[in-house]
Amino acid sequence: MDNWNLHFFFLKFLFLITIEIIYSQQLFYQNFEYNSSKIKFNSGTNWEKLSSLNSNGPTLFSNSNKNSLDSKIGLGSLSAKGELSFYGTGMMTFKKNFFFFYSNILSNSNNKIYKNNKLGLSASGIGFRNNWFLLQLGKNTEDWGAGNEISLALNYKSYPYNYFTIASDYGKIRVKYIHGFIEKTSDGINRYLNGRGIEWTNKKSAVVSLSEIIIYSGKNRSFDFSYLNPISTHLEIELNNRLNTPGNANSNAVWQIHLDFLIKNHSRFSLNYLFDEFVLDPDIEIGKEHGRAYSLKYVFFIKGSNKRIFNLFISHTLVGTPTFRHGLGTNNFVNQNRPLGWEYGSDGLETMIGLSFLKTKEILGQFSIGIVETGDETIVKRSLEPYKDYLKEKFPSGEIDHILFLRSEIQKKIHNNLSITLSSEINNKTNQKNFQTNIIIKTLYYF
Repeated sequence: MDNWNLHFFFLKFLFLITIEIIYSQQLFYQNFEYNSSKIKFNSGTNWEKLSSLNSNGPTLFSNSNKNSLDSKIGLGSLSAKGELSFYGTGMMTFKKNFFFFYSNILSNSNNKIYKNNKLGLSASGIGFRNNWFLLQLGKNTEDWGAGNEISLALNYKSYPYNYFTIASDYGKIRVKYIHGFIEKTSDGINRYLNGRGIEWTNKKSAVVSLSEIIIYSGKNRSFDFSYLNPISTHLEIELNNRLNTPGNANSNAVWQIHLDFLIKNHSRFSLNYLFDEFVLDPDIEIGKEHGRAYSLKYVFFIKGSNKRIFNLFISHTLVGTPTFRHGLGTNNFVNQNRPLGWEYGSDGLETMIGLSFLKTKEILGQFSIGIVETGDETIVKRSLEPYKDYLKEKFPSGEIDHILFLRSEIQKKIHNNLSITLSSEINNKTNQKNFQTNIIIKTLYYF
């Protein structure tokens, strides 16, 4: 078999991998380079690359300078709660721009996420990218939001889903479009995800983005081609009755504005504001409330140099009671009973303070303490059921869960190819007498 046939066979094999059913959550956020880039953004470094519409691992797949096949393989392990998992990653670039690919293969004994010792791909992709255009098909998660760890509608911690991406960078203007399949429920309801965003940046101190995210569903509903137009909006399509399912009760959209500002090169302010439902006339819609959410974060660069960075931060997130739910529960912002966005779902708020540090190419870490309050209507509970109503009431609703947490993560790069990560969380929930502790040890080796 000559080299071209070998390459073609390999690419065909990778394409088949991308359409496999995947059972596990992606792990690429463990990569040292990606985590260090997030800390550098907080100190004002590399803002020409900063975007509120990026996927969760943009720094992993830089274009190769080689015309031949360029590949990188990684092996790792993860230990948590007495159970041990093993995983692998593979990255490949062909002819500089074609077919970057990534995957994780995991094995774990009977816990809630990885069952029956199955092997599965948690993230995979195949496509084309150059310095201004991206086309990708695969399975992964998206993270759309200004600031680190405060995304509202799409968060990298969600369960992965199949989708394709088209994105373009025109200098100060960037656009991104995604469309994919989330899941099929046990009663035959197909659920889909669609999103589009536009962004302006001066590449030095400001990034401003607008985005729309849509969930649509239906009994044996097929892919809706009305949403293929990247410059159409949900309201325009729905009000003009151009959906493949008649009526206005079979899709759900949220709209966001994302703001990121670098202030005098020593602090960063990030804000995400989301609307789900509008109360246009309070005199007619008596007693109703907006479906809304917001998150904000302030990071202060306290000390640093080219090799050492220290940041202090404070963040606050609030997601309204009916937000992310819909009159049709299969249009809620969930996947596999896990939120697509904020990890605590909805009907709650979170306040956190902390410290992050980086010693370039050697060690990084983050320590934080915070409190979370969630009510009865969070989509973590009854994830595919519709909202109760849109009437104003106590927030958070019903019986409130209070969670006090202390988190830490330290990642050490042993040498260029090997890193080890130690993560821990201590939390105490309402009515629990004792604190709960979870310790995770992760290793990753590239060759």
